[in-house]
Amino acid sequence: MIQIYRDDAILPILDDVASLYGQVFEKETDFFKLRVKNSIDQRKNPVVIGKYRDGILVAGLFGFDFGPDNWWAQQIDAHLPAGKNWYANSFELNELFVAKDCQSQGLGKVLLQELHQLVAPKNILLSTCEENSRAIKLYKHLGYRVFSDKFDFPGKEELYLLMVREGIHDEDSRKN
Repeated sequence: MIQIYRDDAILPILDDVASLYGQVFEKETDFFKLRVKNSIDQRKNPVVIGKYRDGILVAGLFGFDFGPDNWWAQQIDAHLPAGKNWYANSFELNELFVAKDCQSQGLGKVLLQELHQLVAPKNILLSTCEENSRAIKLYKHLGYRVFSDKFDFPGKEELYLLMVREGIHDEDSRKN
């Protein structure tokens, strides 16, 4: 079962989402929770999409409207392709995570397709570690393209790809 949560409706499930995030990325969850709460407080139209099996969250996605005041946007602004006002109609995909024992079962694809339906015709922007070949393959399969590579975020050792899925009306994306 897929569930979509927006704005304040995210708060009751935030602990479960953060717990899965922490398990998948082997990270502390406080900063993740803070980012989600800030996106709600700052009215950035946050979205969490969860995939459940037998009532248990097994995959999640989090993001919000792309805006010039967002930390990530400030980092990548100079790398955005010219000729478009990216801040007028874009969504920032922050996190996509699938329980380790559920990976390679198409759950990330299902969540992304649900997001495509939800935010169409917005552009979707994301970054992913250059070494994450499985994620890159998935994103490219779903129509994302790299617009900057070897991106270096402050304080990170890894290099990242910046990717976009140009806004389109996406009625058949679930059929892929």
